[in-house]
Amino acid sequence: TNSYKKVSSATWNQIYSDTPKTESDKFWKMWEAIQNQAPVLFIMSGTLDNSQPCLIGGYCSTQMPPTPYSPEPDYNANINYSEDNFLFYYDGQECRHFSFKNDEPFGCMFVDYDHSGALSIANDFL
Repeated sequence: TNSYKKVSSATWNQIYSDTPKTESDKFWKMWEAIQNQAPVLFIMSGTLDNSQPCLIGGYCSTQMPPTPYSPEPDYNANINYSEDNFLFYYDGQECRHFSFKNDEPFGCMFVDYDHSGALSIANDFL
């Protein structure tokens, strides 16, 4: 597909990396790193119950929203739709790609009541 060609032929720079360690400002560090960037490739590695490694992620060709100067609680910033956007899942036995419906946002940046937040991709939280 067109998206695969774009992703596989592009040169990528890592702009943010994280670990499962909990930090109160982790969300804001991530958002500041990706704000106004396009395209963005999210990659997360993990381990299945059977100890098999897997990768999940998403490719977004649209620009990430800027961080708000002074966000209000329950603030949401949509990450816009593009026909190039897709999600993926890889493990040793399966390779799956998922596309979005027309005009369905790639995701959303949510700011909670306590000014922490979360990234939602395809209505699932990361």
